[in-house]
Amino acid sequence: MVLEMRLARRVEPPADRDVVADLAEALAESDGDVVVRLGQRDFVLPDQVAGALRDLLARLARGEGVVVANTGQLLTTSQAAEVLGVSRTYLCRLLDEEKIPYVYRGTHRRVRLADAIAYTEELRRGRKRALDDMAAVSREHGLYSDDF
Repeated sequence: MVLEMRLARRVEPPADRDVVADLAEALAESDGDVVVRLGQRDFVLPDQVAGALRDLLARLARGEGVVVANTGQLLTTSQAAEVLGVSRTYLCRLLDEEKIPYVYRGTHRRVRLADAIAYTEELRRGRKRALDDMAAVSREHGLYSDDF
């Protein structure tokens, strides 16, 4: 990934993933507050932090590397294109069409990481809605059944 170390931190899975897997499983099974004890102090993790920790540990337990980044970070158009998995030319077209917000820093456009992620999430939601609509039409015409 093009994101530089000042923009993000890459976390590789540890060689011995058993401890991470046990912790990920324990967090996944917890249905109430997640309490962490550090020394003599107990901390109740906010739901967002506990959810992020669950996701992080589950990915590391599966052997996946994870990138931790500040969503407010400004990306170059090349970096944003790589995050989106598109060409820089296509990203610039999206920016020109105002489909993704951007700001100027000098004469160069910059995209907030959060806006790039929001765009991909909106595309995913749109695809899901379209598939749901197609399934509904198929059911109406007897071409699809939930029994399959």
